[in-house]
Amino acid sequence: PEWDRHDIDPWIQEPHCLVAVDMDGDGDVDAATCAFGSQEAAWYENNGKGLFLKHHVGSEQEAYDIRAVDMNGDGDIDLLVAGRGSRNVVWYEHIR
Repeated sequence: PEWDRHDIDPWIQEPHCLVAVDMDGDGDVDAATCAFGSQEAAWYENNGKGLFLKHHVGSEQEAYDIRAVDMNGDGDIDLLVAGRGSRNVVWYEHIR
């Protein structure tokens, strides 16, 4: 098979984990990632036409791992981010 490359974020530094999930409930697949180098967590909103809008989530830790789950049962997707050198786990609650 052949593949076309589509850069979602060429500026993020050392992204470590990625999760594909419908963050905004609009039926298409968005992406969330964390980056150790730029010490940030972000999600990318899929506009359904191949373009992604970056939403900064947090930057106060050396983000190393990310999970998407509804932590509080309110029907939307929250993000759990684990730090590497910062030795912490952070829950980012998705607030409407």
